Amino acid sequence: MSTIQTVFGSKSFLVKLLDERHDPQLKLLKPAQSGLDYMIYDPSGRATFSAPLRYDIITSLGPTEQNGYVQFMYFNLDTDDVKVFLSKIKQLIDNHDILLGENHILLAQEVKHPDNFLMVSVWQSSNDYYEFKNTPALSSVKEFIRRAASANGFHEAGYTVIDPHQKESTTTG
Repeated sequence: MSTIQTVFGSKSFLVKLLDERHDPQLKLLKPAQSGLDYMIYDPSGRATFSAPLRYDIITSLGPTEQNGYVQFMYFNLDTDDVKVFLSKIKQLIDNHDILLGENHILLAQEVKHPDNFLMVSVWQSSNDYYEFKNTPALSSVKEFIRRAASANGFHEAGYTVIDPHQKESTTTG
């Protein structure tokens, strides 16, 4: 089974980790929302980190090149909900070709906590994701978003893949 992993931290700390590893598969992701940590996304699951979040991939569709806008949806489910959740999310993933601007989608299960799932979708732009979020395509999963959120078991965050050594532009007003 294939594995992915994520590591969170400050940009400077994660850039140092990337520089030590020289692995082109590792991607630095900048959070779209202020106040969140940066992320290293390892689609191979092979890099060595001291405390990564590791996930076994259940299904993955589309080219795996990670560019553009990446949306992570974390689900912490009750054991009784897992089977139905997997069925509903499979419907969404099986129909991913109708999602405009979506390049890649995967579903993974957390290694240490098998009732926790991660859906990663890669989009050409954040606008494509937000348009998708308001379409009927997501309706089959919204029930689980509501259930998990009511138990503090749902979180989502968007990121942009960035070059770790490119200076961030600042705007003056």
